[in-house]
Amino acid sequence: MPVLTSGRSLPLLLSTSPASATYKTPEGAVALRLLALPDELGPDIQHETRNIVRGPDGETISDLGGQIAFEASQNVERPDWLVGITVGGVIAFTAPAEGTYTFEAIVDQSSASVPLHVVHQPAGN
Repeated sequence: MPVLTSGRSLPLLLSTSPASATYKTPEGAVALRLLALPDELGPDIQHETRNIVRGPDGETISDLGGQIAFEASQNVERPDWLVGITVGGVIAFTAPAEGTYTFEAIVDQSSASVPLHVVHQPAGN
């Protein structure tokens, strides 16, 4: 079973203007580090994934999931050692208010969460 390693805080600054004052969508890049034994990875091995964004009040804003296969080099000298892979992505969600949101990534039974600090500022700053 792949294991997610912990991440860091992602400060997001969101500019708003009168036209978009009620629909604020911060975006940020995220990189997830997965560790697994080589025989747990491959094109025919599916893993259950979920990405959850929670608001400052803990309410779920977004919850997306599915199945995915991760691949790593099978040419390893020590098949009993963990293999690390990094998966990149983008987080985008509607943030109606400033505050600390939470992004949680889940792969199989492993999960990692990072805070997302959202601050609205006037356009042009």
